[in-house]
Amino acid sequence: MTSTLTNLPEVVKRAGGRVPFDKERIFNAIRLASEATEELSPPEIRRITETIVLFIERLGKNRKEVTVEEIQDIVEFSLMSSGYFKTAR
Repeated sequence: MTSTLTNLPEVVKRAGGRVPFDKERIFNAIRLASEATEELSPPEIRRITETIVLFIERLGKNRKEVTVEEIQDIVEFSLMSSGYFKTAR
């Protein structure tokens, strides 16, 4: 499900293609990582995902695009700042 918020920037993929921002991709990536570490529950994953979306939405007020690498950095920072160090790596 692609987010329809208006301030979300377009995502620039590693190969240079552009796609709409999709918060479910972030949720699923965190969910898969947390299955290996067993650190997070689904509600915790959703909370962190929503925090990441808010941050990226704020970026979108000043920028029209964000790279996959920047999103990865934001996800890692969000996980570590919430104490989920194993899942962040």
